[in-house]
Amino acid sequence: MPNSKSAAKRMRQNETRRVRNRLIATTTRTAVKKVRTALESGDVDAAKALLPSAVRSLQRAANKGV
Repeated sequence: MPNSKSAAKRMRQNETRRVRNRLIATTTRTAVKKVRTALESGDVDAAKALLPSAVRSLQRAANKGV
């Protein structure tokens, strides 16, 4: 439990950031996984279609420091 108002605020901020970071990381992992499964199944056209969204997701996550 926080002992001061600033510590309580820090806890709230950390929780908000944790949830946001987790969402970004999960969606990024999913996008990359979709591209990999398309490549492993031999569907090159689907992989080409999914690759830009995966790259964008990775860049966004890196930009946000996730």
